[in-house]
Amino acid sequence: MLPDLPALTANRPQLVVLAFGMNDHTRGVAGLDAFEADLTSAVRSLQTAGSGVILLGFFQQNTRWVREDTAQTAAYNAAIARVALRQAVPFVDVRNAFERSAPDGNVIEARTGDFMHHPNSYGHRVYFSLLLPHVLATSVWASEVPDAVDLAD
Repeated sequence: MLPDLPALTANRPQLVVLAFGMNDHTRGVAGLDAFEADLTSAVRSLQTAGSGVILLGFFQQNTRWVREDTAQTAAYNAAIARVALRQAVPFVDVRNAFERSAPDGNVIEARTGDFMHHPNSYGHRVYFSLLLPHVLATSVWASEVPDAVDLAD
């Protein structure tokens, strides 16, 4: 993400959503410190350029996939959350929302289209619903927004 920041900030975006997933954490927990440092640098650069930032975590992919490691998913999501807290930007906890909203805890089959790590239509609605409160000027009921999913506890 760092090499692309100058071109991105040149466009002066009001808001940047930095989203992460499988390819960002399969390099292993050994890469976690570098990931967290790079993410911190990216958020600071965006903030310095006047952009708002939202950090988007990712859900637990199919553990039957050979490259998936639940400890890595948790570690990378925790790193994203730490950066969000330190830089005072929102962290959207997709993993928690997917786990809370899936019937019978069946996240993979209920929220993915490939039974691995790509969200299906409903999974994308969950993402949309999680991001929505961060971009609306006023509060609205989920029922007032087409395709929103009520994720209230």
